[in-house]
Amino acid sequence: GYMSQGSFKTAVLTNQICRIKDGYLRFPGTKDKLSLGQLPEEVCLREVRIKPCRNSFVLDVVLSVPDMGIIPISDKDILADLSDVVDLKDLRVMAIDPGTDNIAAVANTFGARPFVIKG
Repeated sequence: GYMSQGSFKTAVLTNQICRIKDGYLRFPGTKDKLSLGQLPEEVCLREVRIKPCRNSFVLDVVLSVPDMGIIPISDKDILADLSDVVDLKDLRVMAIDPGTDNIAAVANTFGARPFVIKG
């Protein structure tokens, strides 16, 4: 249906509309660009979402990143490494709790703010 006057809705820009060139995201119909920092050449733009959030906008840049072939470590090896740790004070640990209503809840022991990835 129709939206009320003055309200905003999420805009989705596909990879056919927006482009990444030299680490900058280029928008259609404008010379404006947004620095994405240093990106590997293999990264491909999937889409850009511009979402209203209170009195500003949030920009979601969805990238396709190739699998870099990271070898998983078994729980047994992780526990063997941790069994030698005497003082937990300097140990940096992050817990990622996959959820059903939200994608994940993330907490840590090094003072960064915990957060929830909604989904």
